[in-house]
Amino acid sequence: MLWEKHLAAVPTDEIELTLAEALAAVEDTEMNGREISNAITTAKTLARSEGSKLKLEYLQTIVQVWNEFEISLLKLQNVDMLET
Repeated sequence: MLWEKHLAAVPTDEIELTLAEALAAVEDTEMNGREISNAITTAKTLARSEGSKLKLEYLQTIVQVWNEFEISLLKLQNVDMLET
């Protein structure tokens, strides 16, 4: 699984959650490898900006924002299809 590969690459001194917790939080999220890498990097950056390590809440926030973006994009695509 790509999520597992990317999360396992995060240094242990930068993470404050178990691999099992992280995988459970993202199990229904369909991202490609680039999107997963970007999501983890963004979550780590968010954690660092708050003086923290990567925690479940940061990963969940990024995945939620990504899901909302995907839904918005699909809605826009459907509107475009109806207009043509």
